[in-house]
Amino acid sequence: MDSHVNPTPISRIKVFESGLEKLVSDFFNDANQSKKKLNSLLGQIKQLNMEDMYKDCFPKVCKNCCKTYDDKGDYSAGTVPLLHENNAVGMYDRKCGMIEYANCSCGTTLVLVLRSTAKRV
Repeated sequence: MDSHVNPTPISRIKVFESGLEKLVSDFFNDANQSKKKLNSLLGQIKQLNMEDMYKDCFPKVCKNCCKTYDDKGDYSAGTVPLLHENNAVGMYDRKCGMIEYANCSCGTTLVLVLRSTAKRV
């Protein structure tokens, strides 16, 4: 008599299901990791582009009180943004680019003109 026992169809299906579950789990874990990495890279690119857009704006000096804002962080901390439609901080002008308005601590309105570094087609 043969001592080798053939697996039943049910046991083969359970082994297949177990392997399939692991495969699907591994796929989604890898997909989530890839998505996180991609989002991180996109965030870094966006940050670099924003830093590049603000680089020509500073230092910004208030003409009324002579307060100097050395960088975007200093400017954001020391001014109050003036909101536009839909609570947007800035507005877009085709000729100038993005324009942001904020009030200095003395009440004077300051303007930042952000020029996009993207090449125009």
